[in-house]
Amino acid sequence: MLDLVGLKINYAIKKLDDNKKNYIISKTYPPKKINIDEDNLFVVKQIVQNDDSYLLIVAAKMRK
Repeated sequence: MLDLVGLKINYAIKKLDDNKKNYIISKTYPPKKINIDEDNLFVVKQIVQNDDSYLLIVAAKMRK
């Protein structure tokens, strides 16, 4: 099993592709969508499903 939590989504996708794993990406947002940096998505949770595919929950970094 790959540990992808905390990685930028681009790097996580590369690791999954290199290991020939299927994946689904789901974005989560705070209630107030202000100061969100959509260019910096990070994996905050991963779930390995029964078919050995990965469900990645990603969140954007907040701007200051």
